[in-house]
Amino acid sequence: MAKKTIAQLFDLSGKGAIVTGGAMGIGRAIVSRLSEAGAAVVIADIDLDAATKTAQRIKEKGGKAEAVRADTRSLADARKVAETTVQSFGSLDILVNNAGIYPISKALETTEELWDRTLDINLKGTFLFSQAAAREMTKAKRGGRIINMASIDAVHPMGEVSHYNASKGGVLSLTKALALEWAPHGIIVNAVAP
Repeated sequence: MAKKTIAQLFDLSGKGAIVTGGAMGIGRAIVSRLSEAGAAVVIADIDLDAATKTAQRIKEKGGKAEAVRADTRSLADARKVAETTVQSFGSLDILVNNAGIYPISKALETTEELWDRTLDINLKGTFLFSQAAAREMTKAKRGGRIINMASIDAVHPMGEVSHYNASKGGVLSLTKALALEWAPHGIIVNAVAP
C-alpha cells in the first residue's frame, strides 16, 4: 500500500492559517505540514529573520507564506496578524497557538519578572491571538479551527518549572472555556499536549 502524502490526507486548499512561534522547531514543522496540505500560512514570530527564512522555504516549495514580526504578549500584534492573514490570503480559518517559552527555574528562585513573562507569552498570548482570530472568524461566518499547544506538564507537573506548569494548565482550561463559548459560531478549539 502506497504511503499517502499530507495533501492526500488533508485538503486545506484555500484556507488561511496563522502559526505563532512558527519560525523554528515544532512551529516550523507545523507551518510545513499546513502548507503541504494547501493552506496559506502567516508565520507570526518575535524573530522576523527566522520567520522570513521559513516563509521563503515554503515559497520555494510552491506554497504560500508570509512572515510577520509579532510578540504574543501584544494585543495590537495579535490584531495585526489576524488582519494581515485576511488581507493576504482572503480568510483566516486556522490558528495554531504554538509560541511559548520553557525557562527552567526552581520555585524558590523564580522571579516575578520570569513568572510574568512565562504567563504572558504562554497563556496571555494564547488568549490574545485566539480572541483576534475568533473575531475574524465570526465576522466571516465560516467558522474555524484554533489549536493550542499545551503540555503534558499541565496535567503531570515536573519540578523546577512551576511557572511553566501553571501557564500550560491555564492553556488547557482556557481551551475548554473557549471551545464552549465559540462552538455556536462554528469555531472548534482544541489543545495538543506534547
